[in-house]
Amino acid sequence: MQKNKNVEYHDHDTMSIYEIWLIIRKRKWVIFTITLLFFGFSIPYAFLSPDVYKVSNVVQKPYKIVVNMADIKANMLLLKGLTGEQRAKALDLEEAVIADIRDIKISKIEGTDSFQLQVDTTNPSSGVKMLNALVIYADKLPFVQKIVERRKEVLKEDSGVLKKIIDDPLSLLNLPDKTIITELLPSLYGLKTKYNATILSIRELEEGGFIDLAGKTFVPKAPYKPRRIMLTASGLFAGIFIGIFFAFFMEWLSSARHEYKFRERECG
Repeated sequence: MQKNKNVEYHDHDTMSIYEIWLIIRKRKWVIFTITLLFFGFSIPYAFLSPDVYKVSNVVQKPYKIVVNMADIKANMLLLKGLTGEQRAKALDLEEAVIADIRDIKISKIEGTDSFQLQVDTTNPSSGVKMLNALVIYADKLPFVQKIVERRKEVLKEDSGVLKKIIDDPLSLLNLPDKTIITELLPSLYGLKTKYNATILSIRELEEGGFIDLAGKTFVPKAPYKPRRIMLTASGLFAGIFIGIFFAFFMEWLSSARHEYKFRERECG
């Protein structure tokens, strides 16, 4: 039986560089079309996507109350599951500000009881508002307020005892009236200092600010994404790669079809 000379035989196990070049040249319009398609889509995506700014700061406990910062973080992350309207209500912000926010990221700072709070936003000023609102939200959480109230009660009790001793130091000592205590004056001074510090702590607790930002939040001057050049370059290279892959797939499909027809003729 004679073989059909019009049918090309392909060794599927090996392929020379020349054969690869022949396939690429044969299917060049397929590769060009797919590359142009990907590159064409990447350009408007890169240049029409809104600028996204990264606004960040460190959240800390300026006042020494025993509160787990991991619980604060967990409550902040729960906000991400709310709708825009619900989030605006919870944070007491305008919905327009919420609409500018793209993402909220919270990461623990190793070795400290603080964490970094980052907001990705299309409007830097909205990002700053969001950071401030998140801190106020954390400050007013019920479990934080409960801890603060307990601390205030203890401090008020301490201040009451200190005030009583300062006003009448001998009333707590069952000593004769003419007893001379040489260490009384320095002790009273120390007690008054402690009393003033206690009163100051109570006022700080009443003013709030148990959870706060480490410093002023600076507005970034330039966006950090989209990276337009990288996006367009990625679209170009992705188009070339997929185009070449599709060209080889079409060549394999064509070869398999010819081989199938050849075997059918042989069997026939």
